[in-house]
Amino acid sequence: MDHLQCGIGHNIQVRLLESGDHFDPKNAEHKFHSYPAIAGWIYDETENKFSVNKDFNGEHINFGAFLQSWLFFGLIATVVRIGQLDSFSSRDFIDDRLGKYVHTKGLNQRLEAWQIEEHSMKEGMVFRMVRAQAALAKARRIVLEYCSYNQEQELPPDDVYFVDSKVALSLMVLGETLGAAKEKIVQNAALSHIRGWYGDVNEGWGTPRLIIDKMKADKWCRKTVHTLKGQMGSHATSFLAAWAAHEDPRIHFQGHKECTEDACAYKSEDGSKKYQTIHNKRYCTDPSTCRLRGPDISELVAILDKEEDNIPLLELKVITQGQTIRIDDVKVVSHKAHTKYATFSHVWSDGYGNETTNELRDCQLLFFYHLMHHDKIEKSKDIPFYIDTLAVPVAEEFKPQRLKAIRRIYEIFHNAAYTIVIDNGLSRMSPGKGYEMVAMKILASGWMRRLWTLEEAYLSKKLMINFDGAELVDVDENIEGGYPEAQDALSSNIANLAQGYFHNLMGPQRRRRRAGDNGRGGTAGGIEGVGLLASVWQASRWRTTAHAKHETLALATLLNLKNYSDLIAEAGALPNETDPIELRLEELMRDLWKALSVHLDEGIIPPSIIFVPGKRLSMPGFGWAPKSWMVGHGDDGGYPDPARIPSSPAKLMPDGRGLLVKFPGFILHAKDRNSVLRQNREEFTFPRDNTLLDWYTVNISVDGVEDIAFYRGEHHERKLAIILSGPRPQATPEIALLVELIEPKWRTNDVWYVSWNRRVLIRRETRERLINKNYIIDSEGQEESLICGEVVDDNQKWCVDGRRAMPEMRPPEEQPPATLATEKSPEPGIAVLDRIPMLLRSTISGFNPWGRRRPQGVQDEAATAIADSAPQRAKTFQQEPRPQELRAASTWAAGSRK
Repeated sequence: MDHLQCGIGHNIQVRLLESGDHFDPKNAEHKFHSYPAIAGWIYDETENKFSVNKDFNGEHINFGAFLQSWLFFGLIATVVRIGQLDSFSSRDFIDDRLGKYVHTKGLNQRLEAWQIEEHSMKEGMVFRMVRAQAALAKARRIVLEYCSYNQEQELPPDDVYFVDSKVALSLMVLGETLGAAKEKIVQNAALSHIRGWYGDVNEGWGTPRLIIDKMKADKWCRKTVHTLKGQMGSHATSFLAAWAAHEDPRIHFQGHKECTEDACAYKSEDGSKKYQTIHNKRYCTDPSTCRLRGPDISELVAILDKEEDNIPLLELKVITQGQTIRIDDVKVVSHKAHTKYATFSHVWSDGYGNETTNELRDCQLLFFYHLMHHDKIEKSKDIPFYIDTLAVPVAEEFKPQRLKAIRRIYEIFHNAAYTIVIDNGLSRMSPGKGYEMVAMKILASGWMRRLWTLEEAYLSKKLMINFDGAELVDVDENIEGGYPEAQDALSSNIANLAQGYFHNLMGPQRRRRRAGDNGRGGTAGGIEGVGLLASVWQASRWRTTAHAKHETLALATLLNLKNYSDLIAEAGALPNETDPIELRLEELMRDLWKALSVHLDEGIIPPSIIFVPGKRLSMPGFGWAPKSWMVGHGDDGGYPDPARIPSSPAKLMPDGRGLLVKFPGFILHAKDRNSVLRQNREEFTFPRDNTLLDWYTVNISVDGVEDIAFYRGEHHERKLAIILSGPRPQATPEIALLVELIEPKWRTNDVWYVSWNRRVLIRRETRERLINKNYIIDSEGQEESLICGEVVDDNQKWCVDGRRAMPEMRPPEEQPPATLATEKSPEPGIAVLDRIPMLLRSTISGFNPWGRRRPQGVQDEAATAIADSAPQRAKTFQQEPRPQELRAASTWAAGSRK
């Protein structure tokens, strides 16, 4: 790792593993793609699996040593071609001092020479790059399979396929480096792009076990590590850079012992679970005399009551005695037009909040005073400031004023001259040298984990981040100003990945907003608005809120939705100890999607939102919609980036039946739905037409398989279909949707109404053992297992809604008949029993799913009761009822709002 910028990874020594003669391109037998055979290994390229060649006559090379020889020395020799083959020597990458180690000290020089040579003879360059990519693609598949961290498949050191964690990291970093260098050489040469042949430079080579172990040893927050794993996209070099950016993690990650991958459970230094307003150690001389101080609450409330757009600001009154400055008072003033002021963006868990009063400690206020007098702000001038802890009333008696203050957050940050970020971790670190280091520190910070701070950053005119002491770093000038030079380096792609912090702050969108307001209150419509909303989704998904009810409020405020419902605003004003029940949260999210669907008349909902991970709303017409934007997924097979700008926004259907989108797809033709949703099977394969040349494999377990057995038996006459997220998939799996066509005469309709069944992974099948023409032509008598795919138009209109809720698991005699009704049979002649859900059908047949056989008499009574109620039940089939538990919850919610 010696070639990386900023000293990243230079202290990690990788031992040279003995493998006899290392890969040598001058050796006629050492060809990259056939090298495994001469080392005694058999490589099945289709399955991406190795096995020992038991018939090999030579000496078998240890697996780890074999990979090092092939995918370290061999990959450099194969990809970085300079002059004649004899220009490469493995000795150039071996350090004999203190034992034998591999290094990359001369790699950057070799990469520069490679670029010069390629640019000097462009003839044939395209095909040289294609050959280089072929070697890189093969190496990446192998490294991902055998070197990447997998908690569930950790191998012991004596396993035949064990690879040392340092060797594994070196292979990942080298592969990512060579891929990035090739990409930049192609770009700098202005080489024509051949889609599908150059690879994706942002595809990582794996998650490094070595760095995961070091983070655990350094007591990193497990939530932070999990988030980084998702954000880095298995990019080992960036993961290494994030770890290296924290000089002394014992300082920055104290109090995270009880954190999990799902939640940060930070505890204050004294171990107390009760929220505490902390002291600032730098400015607190005596904690016993450091008092809490805040504005006059009556004056604060009076300003909030004056006008709708009035903003309360705060002024610090200080007493200066020589070099000593101390806080004397906090005054609240009303904002006047053109008045410069600063806002503070912080995370409450850092201790800059107060749950009971609008007060902060004198030492904290003194810290603010020094920050606002930094030479990058107003060194010689006092300016007012805003921080929610002091300016949003917390007492329950001031709930109306609290609601007004919350509604003004957009204007407060939008109009501020400066936004100052304070984060306990960052304030203890120096910014470091180089773009990569400072960017990685910000990306791993606690401030980047909260949803409210996203809004505050996006709305800011000038965003300043506090580092060691009272140092302020300007995001746009000091940090992003260094990006162009950093991203030009051939040595790695760290700068591009490190800039993820900037994109997670919606940096590009913020720049456009600062360049000129579009006159629509800060939010664009149409395609531009779809792109903005997609960026908000991407930036939100790794963040959290302290209280679930705040999510919709924060999002509506960020997007400046003037039409968001009172329900959302009122939720933000609820006391923290009264989190709404699940249905109330669903109502809040439904109202947000409604507001987005009519924003600026045309709406701004990205069609690709139907493919993102997470649970869905259970309300009719919104079954496509995620319950939360903060899903925190990053490793589920690459769902499409909602920022993939479509031709137009998705539309909520006026009939309330779902979301209208346009995507390609397949209709699945099968005699028996069980051939698709077969129990205990995760995949199925089908051809797309009668040529039997193109086959696709679908994995239905991406989100679990626990309820497949139930849905196998439901609506057995409905066609199943797959909505694709893009053009026809290739060998790399892509996310798609498995749906059910609701209407019987769907083929004659312009819009196909479908119910959302599950997300699936689909890929073009290349494994010969699964491409079996006999599956079709020799299947007489086995039609139940056949599946044929029918290609639909690329711009097919789908109206997507959710699937019916699972019935409660309780004895059939307790099930209210109306809530278990399914749709009315679209065709006459279908037996009533075929239309009754699985649990009741099983009861009629004599089987009790709770493990007891009913006496015959009871069984007959149940059958008779159901048969007698068929006419009444048929009436209910014409309407899709809300699940019983939702109706009950709706009644509760309505009563609670009276």
